Amino acid sequence: MSAEAVAQQNRDVKAVIELATMAGGMLLSSGADTKRAEETMEYIMGQVPGGNTVITVISSSIFISYTPEDEGSPVSSIRKIKSWSTDIEKVHVANDVSRRFCAGEINVREAIDILRKTQDKKDIPLWMLIVGYVMVTACTPLFLGEVQIMNCVATALCGVLMALLVYAFRKVNIGAFFVNAIMSFAAVFIGFGAVLVFPNNIDLTIVAATCICPMFPGVTIVNAVRDILHGDYISGSGRLLEALVRTLGFVMGALAGSIAVTVIIFSTGLLGIIF
Repeated sequence: MSAEAVAQQNRDVKAVIELATMAGGMLLSSGADTKRAEETMEYIMGQVPGGNTVITVISSSIFISYTPEDEGSPVSSIRKIKSWSTDIEKVHVANDVSRRFCAGEINVREAIDILRKTQDKKDIPLWMLIVGYVMVTACTPLFLGEVQIMNCVATALCGVLMALLVYAFRKVNIGAFFVNAIMSFAAVFIGFGAVLVFPNNIDLTIVAATCICPMFPGVTIVNAVRDILHGDYISGSGRLLEALVRTLGFVMGALAGSIAVTVIIFSTGLLGIIF
């Protein structure tokens, strides 16, 4: 094989490794479980003829190494996952690109371009965040016993505030624990304010609990269990710890808000108005 052919082959291998790393990283950072990310990378690297590929994926890092059949110099790639979220659109794009690439419908460069455009896509706009949070928070009280329209109105206002806080927190580097703590603290005070305005039509417990629901790390817990059942104990334990920290954040925030509201009620003589 000529030197030019070897160089071309190496460039192709590096491109496929880059594609596999990008796809795996997008899946992990967008809410997919570790097993799905690892299998997707294996399918992509399976398109490289010959050689030996080693892939290791944990919840925060990706390691991939390819050794040619002639036992030449291995090509390796490492990627650190710095942030996590739940983005079903990115999970779909990564899965779709990997399937099309493995089926031969697109080449490696086209696949990389699609993933880069998806990564560079702007975050969800503010109006869409507001609509999403309002729909979740306003509809949840409908499933909690007797329907009170004012509860839905109060939780809808809480959803607006939560969307504004999420949008604002994008601009600063703050941990999930503090985000959940601040949002749950604010949720309790919104419920308290609604009770003051409509003392006979608002249930503070329902309002506060409903506003906390969107912060519950359900996807993280499910992925942690899936990782553990697949034998990925490091990733599963890491995800469980992340879920615990997030849960502890909104529990502490709600507790602090409840204590603050109780102090305000007894110090200002509002007990008779509310109850």
